[in-house]
Amino acid sequence: MIKHEIVAVSVAANTAGLANDVAPASGVALTLAANNAADSLAHLIVITNNSATDYSTGGKTLAVVGTGPNGEAQTETITGPGASTTTTTTKHFLSAASVTPNYTRGAADTVDVASLFETNPGDLRLIDTDSDGAVRAVRFYVNEGKIYISENGEAGVALSPDSVTISSLIFYNLSNLNSQAVRIKLEVEKNQNNRITTLPFSDTVILRGSYQ
Repeated sequence: MIKHEIVAVSVAANTAGLANDVAPASGVALTLAANNAADSLAHLIVITNNSATDYSTGGKTLAVVGTGPNGEAQTETITGPGASTTTTTTKHFLSAASVTPNYTRGAADTVDVASLFETNPGDLRLIDTDSDGAVRAVRFYVNEGKIYISENGEAGVALSPDSVTISSLIFYNLSNLNSQAVRIKLEVEKNQNNRITTLPFSDTVILRGSYQ
């Protein structure tokens, strides 16, 4: 699960945690355990990304709203943190009322824009990370009546047996601000003694690491 840690840091590197292990969701303010540092001084706000996912690209930002050194209203929008690193405000904040990302956690198991939804045959592509934090691209698709899985562009491996034919495979994207889910509708045909039997299947899967 992707988490962020928010720390207020003074010039002397005296730290005071405002939040720990909070999960970013687009447009939703992070839950803060405190709004100001224990020393009552103004600090830079440092946000640490505790995952191997890079949130510094693609226009990902965090909006910090609070007060400046003299108690005046102050805001700053900063670029999201890179993989296992930090991002820091340039302004000093006496207090932080909210920190709001424009992105959602879950680069582990996220739906790629190249997926084909609500069409037959569907094509589902996911961006995943392995145990070492390396990005892994996974694809599910139909070819000549079989379902295949392919990883990182390698040759696909059949998931369905030779004894059946996949006549329909449709994916539906049910993602929202808080989670990502995919609904799967599948029709399987079996020819036995020249008699074709069609069996429908349907399921919904919440992608790992994408829920709150």
